[in-house]
Amino acid sequence: MSEAIPRADDLRLARLHLRGGTYALARVELETLAGVDRLDRAGILDLAEVRWRTGDLAGAEAAAAAWLEDGDEPGPDGALAHAISAEAAADRGAL
Repeated sequence: MSEAIPRADDLRLARLHLRGGTYALARVELETLAGVDRLDRAGILDLAEVRWRTGDLAGAEAAAAAWLEDGDEPGPDGALAHAISAEAAADRGAL
């Protein structure tokens, strides 16, 4: 059995802000981390979610697609990534 790799403090703090509804702060933190290539897989999905919650559907779709490219998984994370992708497709008229 492998041990989980601990998340960096800045990623944990950004998720806390996201879950707490402080979307503007979470977005700044996650976009900054993305800009320096410091997002882990969960951070990419957090970025997709915060973009989606702040009205950036195209950006959310890009992050969700990146998360899905690394492998789909059942459960709430996969459902969120697929929901964002489906909403973006519907917005483009692709559905």
